[in-house]
Amino acid sequence: MDLIAFFITSILMFFAMYGLVLVLAGTTHKTRTVKKASSLPTIKVLLPAYKPDQTFLKVLASLYKAKKDYPVDVFILFQEADADIVKESTKYGFDYVERQFSHLPGNSYRHALQFICEEHLDENSSEYTLILDKDNIMDEGFFDQLARVSLQEYHLVQGVRKPIEISEGIQLFDAISERYNDLMLRKGKLQLGGVLEISGSAAVIKTELFKHAIMQMDEKAPGYDKNFMVKLLAYPTKLKTQFCDQLIVREEKTAEIENYQAQRLRWFGEQYFNAFFNAKSLLNTAFLKGKFRSLDYLITLIRPPRSLQLVASTLLAINDLIDGNLSYLSIPFVFNLVSFVIVALPLMKPKVLKQFLFGLHKIIVSNLVTSLTCLKEKYQNTFIHTR
Repeated sequence: MDLIAFFITSILMFFAMYGLVLVLAGTTHKTRTVKKASSLPTIKVLLPAYKPDQTFLKVLASLYKAKKDYPVDVFILFQEADADIVKESTKYGFDYVERQFSHLPGNSYRHALQFICEEHLDENSSEYTLILDKDNIMDEGFFDQLARVSLQEYHLVQGVRKPIEISEGIQLFDAISERYNDLMLRKGKLQLGGVLEISGSAAVIKTELFKHAIMQMDEKAPGYDKNFMVKLLAYPTKLKTQFCDQLIVREEKTAEIENYQAQRLRWFGEQYFNAFFNAKSLLNTAFLKGKFRSLDYLITLIRPPRSLQLVASTLLAINDLIDGNLSYLSIPFVFNLVSFVIVALPLMKPKVLKQFLFGLHKIIVSNLVTSLTCLKEKYQNTFIHTR
């Protein structure tokens, strides 16, 4: 029993320390910008819109305002879209096509992105590519800020996704998770000399690199961004990446546990599929090609869900408290608590905090269930669409 406790504590200790170091490093990261904006290279904005609703029209309106006179083209891939939505979208003058991929076997999102790359994306006319989700409302100053980042010095510049509002407990949890990712996996890794982990949207990527990674995606991989990241890290050129807080898109966070669970099922499925099925390729890239950033990414992929880490470390600390002495069992809890306070405190509001605490058990149970079931064969080679 003591050996099992030591093993579990050691795992929790490693990931708690790993997380705390990255969070602390992330708090010190500053994006290097120039005072005078420079001209932007050509950018193609891609909107793969599966069953878009009225929110999508707000997305297009925000993009129309933000693009101004910059060399930005927009391409919409409507999938199973309502005719009225398509008609209303045409007033912005953006290029679009309508296609369906649900009849094809496997991940419909991969099919959609590979179709775009083959038919509607040319690196000779668009030097960079930007994907937006169908609910990503772009800040009007997005491209103004991008012009101050010296984009052409980087292969990839990641923007930030912020909630439109936080009025429910689940929305708060989702916002905390997003801020964790920004501090740990983006700012923190950059500050320590690594490569940031991309988000599913709001990333401006060299078109040549984007097409290479999309066309290399594994056929059985669920989701998109984790498998895309695996392929990016295997690219022959050493990647130069940046994160910018001022590149903002806003989205409505789900307030329903059912939608939250479907979302996490997709995210955990992506994470652990790539952890298990791409471990060998990531290790080969790290040790045979000397790209040790791939090893760091593998560590990120095998990481247990943060909520479960916090629960497990809390239980070990309570066990110490019951025994009346503090031992190594309590150390992961301290590390996780410090990380959580740094990340969550700026988002806390008394009214929402109460809802968050009373609904926390549902979120934790949901995360436990989805993390244990996400690798079932029926979830592989799929893309779980959420509202």
